[in-house]
Amino acid sequence: MIDILMVAAYKKEVQSFLERAKNVSKVSSAGLTYYQGEYCQQKITFLITGQGHKNCTRALQAIKKKWPASERSWLINVGFAGALTSFYDWGSVLQVGTVLSCSGKVEGDSSLAIGQGLAIARLVCSEKPIMSSVEKNKLLAVVEADLVDMESKGFLSVAFHCSKRVSIFKVVSDYADEEAPSLIIKKSYELSQKLENAVAKMIKEQLGLEP
Repeated sequence: MIDILMVAAYKKEVQSFLERAKNVSKVSSAGLTYYQGEYCQQKITFLITGQGHKNCTRALQAIKKKWPASERSWLINVGFAGALTSFYDWGSVLQVGTVLSCSGKVEGDSSLAIGQGLAIARLVCSEKPIMSSVEKNKLLAVVEADLVDMESKGFLSVAFHCSKRVSIFKVVSDYADEEAPSLIIKKSYELSQKLENAVAKMIKEQLGLEP
């Protein structure tokens, strides 16, 4: 049995994980909200960080004092992400191989990718929500990426100091345009289900568990 720390900006992103997990208890302490239980036969902590890489970094630094990281620990960032092109269908779940800043600086490399079950994407971490075609095109003029989120850079800034086993999985929630806000609101639970189904398969594959 290993210890998994699953990190998300919002509870709605991990809602299906929480429903599938066993013996879940909620903890609120010193501004942190997290849940502990069992998932895929492993000990798991679900950490809700709030939006943005700074909040993600702050929450991870705080949870380090309470979470028993070791060589067997696995840190996983999950969540919704906007697709910057139409290459990936809505609801596709991808593993992130490279994380970029908005300037194009590489924050993480292909060591993030695991297994063959999911396509590997390049993700750019933005300082602000990208929810218009104009903003999307400006971003694409600077960086070449498949997805955009707001937390991955903060996650990586702490995660590799906790464990060598670090992964990021994202589900395409929108196309980073004007329709994004309403689409996410309407489809958040379905997106969480798609994400949980795919990530559970990857975890079981990597740990040699029965499907």
